[in-house]
Amino acid sequence: VPPLAIMSWRLARSPLIPLGRGNALCVEADGRTIEIAAGSPREALQTLNGLVARHDPDAIVSQHGDQHIFPWLLETLTSYTTNIFRMVPDVVR
Repeated sequence: VPPLAIMSWRLARSPLIPLGRGNALCVEADGRTIEIAAGSPREALQTLNGLVARHDPDAIVSQHGDQHIFPWLLETLTSYTTNIFRMVPDVVR
């Protein structure tokens, strides 16, 4: 059985600083960490979507995800025309 591909999401700075207002999202996959600035939500979503598509993780773990990252992600996704089903491909299978 091959090991699971894990992607990790966390805030770059204090959780007291909101995403898009001075904080960024750090995404770790395959031993590399990429910081995604959230100042331009559309670009942040495109970058995040590209990383998820490229790495195709089996699981995404997060630090402060429930309180900060996923609420920001859902709010931002509903504000743009980005297809939410690309972020969660198992929903459409």
